[in-house]
Amino acid sequence: MNGSSKGAGEGFAEGRRSRGGDGFWLPFEKWEGLGNDYIYVDLAEVEAPGEVRARAASLSRVLSDRHFGVGGDGLVLIGEEGGLARMWMYNADGSLGSLCGNALRCVGKYLAEREPDRISRGLRVGTDSGVKTLSFEGREGRVEQVLAEMGEPIFESAAIPFLPGEDLEVLGGGGDRPYRVALELEGERREASVLSVGNPHLVVFLEEDPADLDLERWGPGLESARAFPDRANVEFVRVEEGGIRQRTYERGSGETLACGSGACAVAVAAVDRGFFGRGEAIPVRLRGGTLQIGWKEDGGLWMRGPARRVFEGRVWVDLLEEARGGDVDSSREGSA
Repeated sequence: MNGSSKGAGEGFAEGRRSRGGDGFWLPFEKWEGLGNDYIYVDLAEVEAPGEVRARAASLSRVLSDRHFGVGGDGLVLIGEEGGLARMWMYNADGSLGSLCGNALRCVGKYLAEREPDRISRGLRVGTDSGVKTLSFEGREGRVEQVLAEMGEPIFESAAIPFLPGEDLEVLGGGGDRPYRVALELEGERREASVLSVGNPHLVVFLEEDPADLDLERWGPGLESARAFPDRANVEFVRVEEGGIRQRTYERGSGETLACGSGACAVAVAAVDRGFFGRGEAIPVRLRGGTLQIGWKEDGGLWMRGPARRVFEGRVWVDLLEEARGGDVDSSREGSA
């Protein structure tokens, strides 16, 4: 990867003059929500939005690499569809994700601070899991917290999707509540819950601290179990006094410091098991920080948490190199 010690503006100008061939500069911003970090591209700001959409999967794989790319848990494209703001989220392996709660908050803050009147009136954002409504807490044109209405959890096996009886012993549930299943972990029988909050989730309840679990040993196998034809995010949790501690292995990305839709799934599973009540604000403690989650009496879920811009930059996308079978050129320039 080629670095630059020059100022961002000077480097970009020189890079544009020196680059030849069939390609374009791709501006991006790096954002994180409790350490769940993505590379964000506003399609309204790029030279070739169609090329970016068409190459999003390969861009996500290359740019997410923490050694040879920008580094992140994936790529998020921001655009418009049907008169609404729209986001498309790609995992680090290039697969398309349905929903990321932390990325949703980042998109909301990005758009709200570009048009500050949205801070007071809120915003609706389209995702591959439906339209989500956001409201904001802040002052002087700056957003400090984002409240996202995450929709209702899904318990129907075909909609999750989940294949009962494959790999996991079904104990009950489904229909109007999460499936309750049993599995063996570290030589012991554990209970877990299966549901969807935009993505399939397997919530495994532990008595020990999730920090002590060998996640790389257990995460990949459960993520890709036969019971989950589209794979699943796997949350390992312990209910503690006044909250829940969570560790997540995300499909397509591996362990992440936070998972917003996963925190919602964990809260639903914990309420279903009687640990908390409907309508209660539940602190879910992740490696990157704490989210507040609530499962309302009307069935809807809400999530409250921060979002933060880290830095911005540009990468050169070489279309000729990609056509020859190579990857996107990850030369980049940027500024904090």
